[in-house]
Amino acid sequence: MRLYKRKMLLIVLVILFMTNTVIVFAVEDEETWQYYYDKSNIKYKLREYEKALSFIDLALDINNKIPAIYKLKGEIYIKLHKFNEAIFCYDEALKLGEHEATFYLSKGIAYLYLKENEKAVNLFKCLEG
Repeated sequence: MRLYKRKMLLIVLVILFMTNTVIVFAVEDEETWQYYYDKSNIKYKLREYEKALSFIDLALDINNKIPAIYKLKGEIYIKLHKFNEAIFCYDEALKLGEHEATFYLSKGIAYLYLKENEKAVNLFKCLEG
């Protein structure tokens, strides 16, 4: 009977250890940029743009070297009709060396909203070829 109790205690301790490990990983996960980026993306898709902006800012606080974070922030700003801020975000993504066509396209769309058609056309020409 005593051996049975020790085995049960060992099993319980192993379960507790495993549970604590999972909890620690969950807490650490909230401190990663990807966690806040994903939360922002969800809020963006739900059209909760102010909440999306607050989450994307948390992602940038953790890591400001990821072009995708700036792109999502730019998209949020476009939905909020803050086109100059959106352009700034696309410029930041481009400064990081990421030259995806979507950055130029989105930046050009922001210029169109600002009625700066010549700048928009010049960006769209970058997409040719």
